[in-house]
Amino acid sequence: MTRLIELVNENKITRIQDFIADGKDINEQCKRGYTALIEATRHGYFVIAELLVEAGANLDLKNYWGTTALMLASFRGDAKITRLLIDAGANKDIKDIEGKTALKIAEEKNCTEIIELLTISLENRLKEKELKEKEKELKERFEGREKELKEKEKELKERKKDLKETIKEELIKEFEERKKMMTEGLIKKFEEKEKELTKILEEKEGKLLAGFQTKFNGLQYRNLNDLQSAKFISDYEKRIICGLLPMPIAKINN
Repeated sequence: MTRLIELVNENKITRIQDFIADGKDINEQCKRGYTALIEATRHGYFVIAELLVEAGANLDLKNYWGTTALMLASFRGDAKITRLLIDAGANKDIKDIEGKTALKIAEEKNCTEIIELLTISLENRLKEKELKEKEKELKERFEGREKELKEKEKELKERKKDLKETIKEELIKEFEERKKMMTEGLIKKFEEKEKELTKILEEKEGKLLAGFQTKFNGLQYRNLNDLQSAKFISDYEKRIICGLLPMPIAKINN
């Protein structure tokens, strides 16, 4: 067992980081052909496996039985490390001493998720990732647009309210002006009608007085007793003549 494999078995992450930083061989194999990456995969130590992959570990080295790190990850049903190795470019077509690939091992174990990862190409998975990022971006843009539309809707409601108030004020003002014009017009018409009626009345009263003057021309009555013999004159006319009742418009000249 190599020193690095011992550190992996002990899960000594910090010391493994130091080992890598010192530039030591991270692909060294033990007598059974295990590498530090295969050992990390066997234990399911994702953090260590990631450190080794990033440090440039050989992904396709086999142990004594022809098993690669990818085959072990497939056997264990470890989707996280399987994805890590596939994304890093591990060869999916390598066979062990029994002629089995990582996919065949996954099919025997009926690991649906692992089968999916192994059958979908890296290009397709990158596209899938790109689509998800695009979907996220579109969602953010949609939410931003939705927020913007809500603010716009709120603004329009406020403007609509202000517009209603303005229209209301203008209508009230217009109504008051029309009311004033109508009132002034009615007053003017009433005054004109009043003048017209007054003129007609004056004309009629003038004719009436003229009739009285003609009817009683030359008669001299000083009181009611003097009018008793005047049978053709009504009591109302007698009182007017004697000045006991007011004349309709002007007094009759004796």
